[in-house]
Amino acid sequence: MFLSGLAAGFYPLVGVIWLAAWLSFVGMTILWVRRVNSKIESMLSSNPDPVVINRVFTTCITDFARADTGLSGIYKKMKHKDSDHLNQKARYAGENLDLLIMSTTDPLTGVQNRNQLNIFMKKALGRLEPLSLIMADIDFFKRINDTYGHDAGDMVLKQFSGVVRRSVRPLDQVFRFGGEEFMVICEAGLEAAVVIAERIRESVEKSPLAMGGRQSVNITASFGVALHRPGDTPEDIIKRADEALYRAKGKGRNRVEVEGVLKI
Repeated sequence: MFLSGLAAGFYPLVGVIWLAAWLSFVGMTILWVRRVNSKIESMLSSNPDPVVINRVFTTCITDFARADTGLSGIYKKMKHKDSDHLNQKARYAGENLDLLIMSTTDPLTGVQNRNQLNIFMKKALGRLEPLSLIMADIDFFKRINDTYGHDAGDMVLKQFSGVVRRSVRPLDQVFRFGGEEFMVICEAGLEAAVVIAERIRESVEKSPLAMGGRQSVNITASFGVALHRPGDTPEDIIKRADEALYRAKGKGRNRVEVEGVLKI
């Protein structure tokens, strides 16, 4: 029982304590064997009665078993106490992770939220070069909400964010700016960012939303792209991307516009 307890030690602290206890137990066992052997030799020399010797030996074995049981009980208590402590730590870690996810991501789409956008831009501007910002807006989103309901609108937002994430590069950062607007920050020049925006636009256009049965809703989006300039604040580059997006909306939607330049 004792050795099985040692073999079952899953936690380092318990294992160390149990090893020390086991070594102590081995020492006690050796002393016990010597003590019993001495008693039996003494009884054999003074009164060689097998019945008496057998009774003494049985008593010693019982004492030995009681000691083993006691140590095993201590091990179980230590194991359960340490397990409870680790479970509590794991629970706290899980709760902290949940809080972290809630504070950094948009609960509906799972992409990073606007607060994370602000934090990232303050750190990235001036450090990552070149750097471009893509602002995306789902076309006629209010019409979808009014026609099919807000549940359908939520489905559109989820699907759109998924298409965006699948269309960007691994290092690109995706954020929900608010409502039906999303941002993509690319460590790339203007030309490369336009390619990424165009890839997103085409993927969105080719991904209609199934509404149940044979009904589906075609989705398109408009995009504005701006390049970070020396001395830019986050507000500066967002404003230029927003202006480009506004031109894309005014020129028929479902298109990519670059700051100051029309992009078909």
